[in-house]
Amino acid sequence: MFNFSILSWSAWAPGVDTEDKWRQWAQGDLSFVDGELPDVTDIPMMLRRRLGRLGRMVMRNASDIDKCYSPHLVFSSRYGDSRQTAVLMQDLANKEPLSPAKFSVSVHNALAGLLSIQSKNDAPHTAIAAGKNSFFHALLEAQAILYEDPKREVLLIHYDEPLPEFYEPFVDIDIPAASLALLLTGVEGASGVKLELTHDDMQPLIGLEDSALTFIRFLVGELDAWHWPMGGKLWKCTQYVA
Repeated sequence: MFNFSILSWSAWAPGVDTEDKWRQWAQGDLSFVDGELPDVTDIPMMLRRRLGRLGRMVMRNASDIDKCYSPHLVFSSRYGDSRQTAVLMQDLANKEPLSPAKFSVSVHNALAGLLSIQSKNDAPHTAIAAGKNSFFHALLEAQAILYEDPKREVLLIHYDEPLPEFYEPFVDIDIPAASLALLLTGVEGASGVKLELTHDDMQPLIGLEDSALTFIRFLVGELDAWHWPMGGKLWKCTQYVA
């Protein structure tokens, strides 16, 4: 069992970018809007030019939490920048030269590196890809870091967008363009979150929605607890008051 505190959080999806809007979305009163991009006009121009939609989502969330942070970074994404990868593969198939700039932002830890450079953060970073369990493993990784040093802070950022048409035959769950950033600490305050293994029978929840989106429902109070099945076990997050 792990206890941790969420110091702040930020999430972005097209048309849903504030806590109040996320609450409306969780209650079914607001839907995502196709085509919108995060506003990153406060990000230096040279960096903005290198960012696709995923990169803009990550930088928007990170900047909204703290512009001068230096926490340990944990990034997670099920698909990463698959759109950029598909373009590079097409170039290879056509025997065209690959763009070093496009390749540099297509690798899975590219955004973690860019954020570290932008924020002058020399703390370690981890980039996780674990299929539909990516967000859960990022949360578990953050807890492992905080277990070693409860006083430090961890910035967890999970981000994804739909796969490009090239990969559609392999899609098993619809993933919207959305990102979630959590600033976590192991220092227990007056209230916090408890992550534990349970034996509850919650099988109907499996596969219904992306894990990060269900966690947002938990954050805005639409769910009393967040559940996720993994390895034949069921994990649960609940809020506690000291």
